[in-house]
Amino acid sequence: MTQTVAYLVGGDNWVPCFVSVYSLLNNNPETPLRVVLFSEEDQNNRFFANVDLLEDAHDDVSVEFVHIPRDEFDALPEAPEENAIFPKAMYAKLLIPELFPHPPDEFLYLDADTLVLNELDDLFDRPDSDAIVAAAPDIKNRIGGLGVDCHRQYFNAGVMHVDASEWLATDVTGACLDFIREYKPSYMDQTALNAVLHRRDAVDIVSPKYNLIPAWAENADENIPVTFDWQETRILHYAGVPKPWHYRAEASIHDHWTSYCDETPFEDFYPQHRNSILVEYAEEALEPFPRLSAIAESIYQNL
Repeated sequence: MTQTVAYLVGGDNWVPCFVSVYSLLNNNPETPLRVVLFSEEDQNNRFFANVDLLEDAHDDVSVEFVHIPRDEFDALPEAPEENAIFPKAMYAKLLIPELFPHPPDEFLYLDADTLVLNELDDLFDRPDSDAIVAAAPDIKNRIGGLGVDCHRQYFNAGVMHVDASEWLATDVTGACLDFIREYKPSYMDQTALNAVLHRRDAVDIVSPKYNLIPAWAENADENIPVTFDWQETRILHYAGVPKPWHYRAEASIHDHWTSYCDETPFEDFYPQHRNSILVEYAEEALEPFPRLSAIAESIYQNL
C-alpha cells in the first residue's frame, strides 16, 4: 500500500525539506511512498532542481507539487499581533486535506524541519483507531482554557497522521479557521486543532518518539515521557530555534542533521563556522544595551 506524506514548504525551508524527504526515503526503503509538497510559491527552487535525485534514492516513490491558490491563501486569517513575524502561510496546513489531487483516505503530515530516523510502519498503519489525527505531545501541555478536559494532552501539529476522509466529512478546516478568527491564539493552527479535535474526542496521542523535540530535555512538562534513544526515536523535530543549519546549533543537534544533509546536493547549505569569535564579541559588547542586545540575539538565532 502506498503511503502519502505531505509537507507545507516555502521561503527558506526548501533545502531543509529536501533533507527531511531524503531521510524519509532513506529509512523507509520498503514502503511505497507518495510525497506531496504544498506551497504558495512555485517550483522554481533548489528542491525541484534536484528532485530527480530523490526519485533515484527510492525504488517506489513519486514526488508531487501542489500550488496553494492565491484566493485560498489570501482568505486565511492574519497572524495575531504578538506573532506578526510569522507568515500567514503557517495556517496553510489546515488547507492541505482540501487541496489534494486524487485525495488519499489518510496521510502523514511532516513539518519541513523534521528528520526521519527509522521506519514509520507503525505510524502509517493504525487500523483500530477512529481518531481524525494521531500526534505526539507538545513540549508543554497548553490544554488549559480550550474548553477541553484538563486531563487531555496538548499535541504538537508538526507531525500528524491524518484521516483525510473524516477530516473533510466533518469540516475540520472550517472549524479551525473559525476558532482562529474568534480567539486569535498565539500558537495559531496548532491550538485551533487541539481545541477543535479534542472537543470532538478525535485525537490519538502517540509516543513522543514520533515527534521528538530536542528542547524537551530542559523544558518539557514532567508528565511527558521522553527518550533520546536513537534506536527508538522515529522522527526528530527541530521546532523553534536554533535549527541545525543555524550558527547557534549545538554540535549534537547540528551534526546529526548534517549527516543527512551531507548526502544531498546541499552539503554547503548550513553555516560552516558556527559560534564565531566575532559574533561572541558582539554579544559581549551589546550586553549593557538590552534593546540592541535583544535585536542582535533575534538576528543571530536565525542565521
